[in-house]
Amino acid sequence: MSNDPAPGVSNSAQADKATRRAMLQGVALGTLASATAADAQQQVQVQVPAPDRLDWNPPLILFARHLQWTDVEPAIAFAKEAGFDGIGWAVRGGAHIVPEDVEKKLPTVVELTRKAGLSAPFLTTAILDDNSPRAEAIIATMKGVGMTSYRAANFRYDYQRDFRTQLEEYSARIGRLARLNEKYGVTALYHTHSYPGLVGGAVWDLWTMIRDFDPRFVGMNYDIGHATVRGGPGWFESAHLARRLIGSVTLKDFQWVHFPSAPFTGRWSPKYCRPGEGIVDFQGFFAYLKEINFRQPIELYFEYEVYPPGKPPVNLLGTNFGSWKLEIPQADLLAAMRRDLAFYRGVIRTVNGVPD
Repeated sequence: MSNDPAPGVSNSAQADKATRRAMLQGVALGTLASATAADAQQQVQVQVPAPDRLDWNPPLILFARHLQWTDVEPAIAFAKEAGFDGIGWAVRGGAHIVPEDVEKKLPTVVELTRKAGLSAPFLTTAILDDNSPRAEAIIATMKGVGMTSYRAANFRYDYQRDFRTQLEEYSARIGRLARLNEKYGVTALYHTHSYPGLVGGAVWDLWTMIRDFDPRFVGMNYDIGHATVRGGPGWFESAHLARRLIGSVTLKDFQWVHFPSAPFTGRWSPKYCRPGEGIVDFQGFFAYLKEINFRQPIELYFEYEVYPPGKPPVNLLGTNFGSWKLEIPQADLLAAMRRDLAFYRGVIRTVNGVPD
């Protein structure tokens, strides 16, 4: 095709048209590039999950011990108002439900909890082995209301005897409980409690006792606070060791304080504190739970002191139902629980890659 100008059209006019055409093409390309960039940015934004659609977002449950200052129905309303996803009820002495009343009270308590839109996923009990008082009645009743796991009590060390012998004896007793659990299709979860004299705080000792059992019937309630008390940063190794057996998780934080007269621990002792103010690595722990795809409810403890103006410190751990009188305004307790929930949910967002 000839490049000569059409008849009646000058070379300069043709050049002007070419220039305008090039400019329009440039604008079009620029607009397309901007749109493409905007689309790409939108795609990146879409890839960031909303807070209520996180890839890893386990339910956060309140341990019912912290509600033993009031009756069941107001306790449920309080937990819901605070923002918890559920309540971890207890069946033991001093709890809202005592073992003697489990058949009558547990179904009612669970029904009320679920009607309020909260879960009641597991129990805390005083069951140590199959010979514990009312063990089978508690297990049968909880299974009947749809619960499939319970926290068991802790064995104790006799420091005058060989540890290996004791662990073997305890393992045999756990084996009998495992058979009872198998009958009902439930799991006993032993707590990794760091209190002096209790088996489990070191994690490896509890693992030694239960490692050969089916985790459907016997496992661990892994408490990252207690595991850090005993192991410091070694919690990471203990959590890996226990990985297959972790059936539930408990949260608390602590600081080391100078306490020369403390029994067992000597000059430095753990003092529980608000989460985020102590040494527990919650971000590392949550990242690990996400990595192993742990999806069970996580139970929160409030085992620290608050300081009302002009009054003695108040420990939020509380005491037995029927004798505990709340020593701070309910609004203050509500604020403390909401604050801690916000902290933990912020860590969950962080490990999901969502800015807090």
